[in-house]
Amino acid sequence: MVEEAGSVRRSFFLFRCKKGQGAACPVDQPEDISLRYTTGYNFKRWHLPKHNLTLATFWAPFLVRTTDACGGQTLDGILTLHLDEPHPSWSAEIGAFDYVIVLAGQWFFRPLVYYRSGQLLGCSACGQDNVTEVSRFQAYRAALRTTLRAITGRNGRKGGGGGTTFLRTFLLAHFEHGDWTDGESCPRTRPFGSDEKKLEGYDL
Repeated sequence: MVEEAGSVRRSFFLFRCKKGQGAACPVDQPEDISLRYTTGYNFKRWHLPKHNLTLATFWAPFLVRTTDACGGQTLDGILTLHLDEPHPSWSAEIGAFDYVIVLAGQWFFRPLVYYRSGQLLGCSACGQDNVTEVSRFQAYRAALRTTLRAITGRNGRKGGGGGTTFLRTFLLAHFEHGDWTDGESCPRTRPFGSDEKKLEGYDL
């Protein structure tokens, strides 16, 4: 199983089971095999040899290829998204997996510049003159479309494509009493009740 993961696993998950077990295969006592494939904290793999099960997470909060205008990872700087190019961290790996869970959304709040076919498309909240403002929803939709096309056309599986994909669209903020960068907490131990949270805007 592979998860394309952002904050609190907000982007990809994949797993592989014995033939015929499907998603019902049990998960216990995994062996961490991350270092055999990557040294990055955000790219993890676990293998359960007893059950012939492999789980993996891939950090790709925007799902598509992303470059940083500052030359490195930044918490609040402007990022460039190539909306028609799936992120290589997961797109090169998913052919070997039977199940894919795609989780994404929250990261589209930040200032972003968008490219398509190598050409500037526009931006969201980038504050740059003479750059077309593009809706975050439009960019999110384009990133999801690119992701799902890459999954359905993946190589490495008999007959191409195949497997099962789950899409979780958007997650309510999991931090309370402040922003995630300034000492917030996450005390919630159960889901919101139907009368506890008003869903509007990005939550929908």
